[in-house]
Amino acid sequence: MAAIIPPSGQGSWYHEPMVLRVETLKHRIPPEREAAVKRCFEDGGVAVFPTETFYGLGGDPRKPGLVARVAALKGRSRGQALPVLAADYEVAAAAVTFLDEEDESQWRRLADALWPGPLTLVARASPGLAPGVPAGDGSIGVRVPGLALARHLAQLCGGLLVATSANR
Repeated sequence: MAAIIPPSGQGSWYHEPMVLRVETLKHRIPPEREAAVKRCFEDGGVAVFPTETFYGLGGDPRKPGLVARVAALKGRSRGQALPVLAADYEVAAAAVTFLDEEDESQWRRLADALWPGPLTLVARASPGLAPGVPAGDGSIGVRVPGLALARHLAQLCGGLLVATSANR
């Protein structure tokens, strides 16, 4: 199951949170719902979704209001960095700045061996992410999840999706 929580007061279709039930065998948001999910992410909405290791809260890491929205839903302060899921390796690599070719080569070897899957790699974040998504030192944790639904949600969110555990 995945739930999409639009920001309040954002037009007529936002009167109630939209909840999508996704059958395990499909591994995707139904095609007829993709446009609504994309629009929700574009407007700064938050999704609750499964990964292979936890249920996550997330949305578009480029939206400035997202960090506050996720922190409020999670019931915690905004001082903690937010990990990011990527739709594929190319998107993950574009989200970070490698120190040198050796750094990129090591990333690629680990990713080729263990992605998609529950390995989070850390590097300096590329520009363009909302404040509060990267850590205070400018680093970010990125992974390509093993669960197809989580990769599909990242794809619908422009390739990157904040993913922090839904627990408090």
